[in-house]
This record gives sequence, structure tokens and C-alpha cells, in this order.
Amino acid sequence: LLDSYGWLGRMDLILCRNTLFYFGEAEKRDVLARTETCLAPNGWLLLGGTECVPDDGTALVPLGTVRGVYGKAKAPGWQARLAG
Repeated sequence: LLDSYGWLGRMDLILCRNTLFYFGEAEKRDVLARTETCLAPNGWLLLGGTECVPDDGTALVPLGTVRGVYGKAKAPGWQARLAG
């Protein structure tokens, strides 16, 4: 996760459960920034229930009320995904 994985292209679903707690804060932000770049506009990022995305410096927002489910805030129609 600390190496480049942009060559994979856009992903609709990224499962990164129970991995971020192994990294320091700087590494977490780095991994999340690269994950955000690879996530498709309406894609989903799933983290573990105890993991979260920092409130600053990211376009990833919680989707719904289930902990650990994130998506891009600036994606068209992202608010509609919250209701579904």
C-alpha cells in the first residue's frame, strides 16, 4: 500500500479493512490519498469499523450510517447514494 498502484486504473470498490491501523498518521494519509485517486467517481471505499478517514485534506466522506463506508464527496449524485 505504500508503493504506487495507480497503474491499476479506476476501481469501483476498494476493500482496505483493518489495515490502516498498522501505519502512522503520515502513512495513513498517503495511502488514503492514493486510494482516493484510484477510486472511481461513484466508487466505494470500505475500511474497518475502527478505522476512519481524516476530516481534513480528503474528498472522501462517509456514505450512510454504516461505519467504514466512504465515497467521493464531489462525485455527481453522491448524496443520492446515501439514501440507497
